[in-house]
Amino acid sequence: MWKAIKINTPVIYMGLTWGAAELVLGYFLHMLKAPLTGSLLMPIGIICMISAYLKTGSRRATVFTSVIAASLKLVTILIVPVSSFYLVVNPVVAILLEGVVLVMPITLINKRVFRKMTHNMLLSFASICIGIFFYKICFLSFQILLKAGTGAPALGTLSVQDNFSFLISQTLISAFLVMVYLILYVKITVSPVMKKTFN
Repeated sequence: MWKAIKINTPVIYMGLTWGAAELVLGYFLHMLKAPLTGSLLMPIGIICMISAYLKTGSRRATVFTSVIAASLKLVTILIVPVSSFYLVVNPVVAILLEGVVLVMPITLINKRVFRKMTHNMLLSFASICIGIFFYKICFLSFQILLKAGTGAPALGTLSVQDNFSFLISQTLISAFLVMVYLILYVKITVSPVMKKTFN
């Protein structure tokens, strides 16, 4: 029982951290109409999932982390008018999709990869980019289906230029921020003693 609690604690903590960031930081960024808001929020979610995975070593941890974050975000349904339901549905689905789609890229990240990150940085960056890009394709598809079924505003109706920014430019920015976190994680937590252990 205590072992299960120990394993699940990082997942709960990271899920709540992600959900709180979406609620608080996301609210202020959208209110301020800050550019590239999604590029700043997405790395937070990915970092929380990576942290939960590294603490537990379980692939399910990434999905469970997103479920907890989405559940916290779902609380906003209490204050959003029914006519604007998509303001709740969109971010909740986005969070859940992140948890499912990014499982594989995240599980490629472990301390053995960190040990060789200076040699595999481009590969790590590419895997994160591909994961984010595929997630965004899935999310855009959901948006188009949502609009077709309910008439709710959808990102799929944006211009080609806007979609290019969403799919390419913002993906690169998000992946870069995640890589910065990973590099800092290595510098701070992977001590020379741990590195010798992996050799």
